[in-house]
Amino acid sequence: MDYKDLDVVLNKLNTDKKSTEMQLNHNQDKITSLIRHKELTEEDARLVLNKLCKDGYAEFMIKNNDRYYYINYDGIEFLAQNGYAEKLRLQNLRDKSIRMGSRLKLIVGIGSVIVGSYYFLLLLREFVFPLFCCYH
Repeated sequence: MDYKDLDVVLNKLNTDKKSTEMQLNHNQDKITSLIRHKELTEEDARLVLNKLCKDGYAEFMIKNNDRYYYINYDGIEFLAQNGYAEKLRLQNLRDKSIRMGSRLKLIVGIGSVIVGSYYFLLLLREFVFPLFCCYH
């Protein structure tokens, strides 16, 4: 299971905008068809649907002892922003930015040590070594 499965199922839940009851029955059939066509195992579908509910993009209701999943407003908005694929892309960009920032700090730190050492040696040469030279 990966982010693509999450996007596929969320898109399936989003396709029919009729009355809630019709939408629920229609979407339940779509989830069942995903399982039937081996795109997802039943276990994967359950995990995906639970993840979508946990993330706040889908909800469920129980009718006649069956659980019907449906997309909520946050889920529709999330899909409009390209869903989990975009979320993953942005997370990767953030991670890369953090890594680059860390490297930059390391480079600046090393450069500061080198420059500081250089000026310290200049100070030593200018003020300390002339004292020793005068006694000769």
